[in-house]
Amino acid sequence: MDVAAILAGLPRRHQRVYRALAEDADNGRQCRDNGALALVAELHSVGASSAIVTDLERRGLIRVVRGHNSRVVTVVATGRSTAGEIRTPRHYGPRAPGAPPRKRPLAVRPERKPDDALVNRPPDRTPCVFCGTRGDLGCRHRRAPAEAPAPIEQGVEG
Repeated sequence: MDVAAILAGLPRRHQRVYRALAEDADNGRQCRDNGALALVAELHSVGASSAIVTDLERRGLIRVVRGHNSRVVTVVATGRSTAGEIRTPRHYGPRAPGAPPRKRPLAVRPERKPDDALVNRPPDRTPCVFCGTRGDLGCRHRRAPAEAPAPIEQGVEG
């Protein structure tokens, strides 16, 4: 892989981030965080530096092992990695091929009983669009005042 040719086709910000990561790997330092990479690349957003690292990884220039608030970057061209050790890798992301499925408890919903507030709803109180009178009082624009629905009796078949 010709890294110089690939880097020449990338935006300047990508090149700056790559060079900063390669410098950290060559010197055996910790990988810089997103804020430091944003300063090096003169980015206005910290999230943009994270997106650039992901893009460099997608293009095959670097390999990244992510942990909780840390990462170890390996520069593919040199094989050198930044310092640090990921003790607990992220528990989300792509699963390894052939890995057993995650066991999650099934959520059991309790049976819902009819709620009195839902069964015996108050009358519609939305105001009339013409005169503003409450809907439960009625007005000349509506046919009749809204009546409260009759309560539903439990256990009575009709």
